[in-house]
Amino acid sequence: LFKFKTYYWLAIVAILNSPMGYKKIKLEESPHYKLIKSFHEKKELEINDYKKYYTEYYPEENLEKKINYFTGLFTNISENNENLFVCVKKELSSFSDNNFKIIDGLHRACIARSLGIKKIKVYIVDSING
Repeated sequence: LFKFKTYYWLAIVAILNSPMGYKKIKLEESPHYKLIKSFHEKKELEINDYKKYYTEYYPEENLEKKINYFTGLFTNISENNENLFVCVKKELSSFSDNNFKIIDGLHRACIARSLGIKKIKVYIVDSING
């Protein structure tokens, strides 16, 4: 079940794997954001943090293919962001502390933030089945 709402950026945070389980961090602190921000600013890709994170937690995935997909997604969103969205987890604490955890769309959120998009469409997910 999805509920749709548009939120300002202060309300959206990333959930990343860590040695201690999942941890909540600001988008700008994520290796995903650092990579795409360096791409956006037309500098050499800042790949070290992303590579370390990605190879540690997703070793079976092809890193080069993922980076190419991510940078291609940046190009697509920079040309048309009308259908841009993320899914966040519905938690009671999210409404009190105003921090909604992204469960799908971290790459899209990082791209949007680096582009300076002020609002993003959010689907609040009650539960995940499957």
